[in-house]
Amino acid sequence: MAEVLAAGKRGASDSHRYVVWLDSRQSLPYFSDDVQGCALTCSALVGATRSIRAGNHDRTNQMFRNRIYAQGFTLAVIVAGSLYYKEDRKKRKTFDKKVAEKRAEEKRQAWIRELEARDREDQELKAKKEAAKRKAIAKAAAQPAALQAGNAAGADEKRRPGVLEAVKKMNKDT
Repeated sequence: MAEVLAAGKRGASDSHRYVVWLDSRQSLPYFSDDVQGCALTCSALVGATRSIRAGNHDRTNQMFRNRIYAQGFTLAVIVAGSLYYKEDRKKRKTFDKKVAEKRAEEKRQAWIRELEARDREDQELKAKKEAAKRKAIAKAAAQPAALQAGNAAGADEKRRPGVLEAVKKMNKDT
């Protein structure tokens, strides 16, 4: 959820609104008394406004006193809730930390498995190259015997000079 909230701060306002709404819905049970205190304060203000329009000064003063009491109640609930849910927030923080560590460990294990798979592929490739090299060496070892048999049969033919011999001959001539 933190990733979505971070994405919302970058400009995706719809997802940000959704996360804020979802977060406020999830935290509502923790702050229901705060909401009740705000409702009491608002109702006291509305009552004071009506009594002012009606011209009832005694009721107006009573409503303003009720507003102050409601604000005190709200403040007391906020402080008490903060103290009460302090331990819950600590537990939540340690739980989130453990979840993050578990995810990091899973990522690490997945990376190790990927590295091991790549290593196996490299070893298989090296083994195939080595097998092909051995096969070529064995083939080359068997080939000179056949060539020697062929050279014995045609020993009277002249051997053509190679490139290196031709270059050496040209250097001698100059």
